[in-house]
Amino acid sequence: MTDEIVQSISDRYQELYRQMTGESLAPVNYDSLPERIERSIVNYISSKN
Repeated sequence: MTDEIVQSISDRYQELYRQMTGESLAPVNYDSLPERIERSIVNYISSKN
């Protein structure tokens, strides 16, 4: 897919989300994504013990 198609799909998803919930999606910082995933997994595992 081209960047333009991806952006178009993203824009449409955000608009539909806003229409359905009345709220905007918060921007996501992908720079810390691996750390966020790891933290979520550790928290999940800790909650199961």
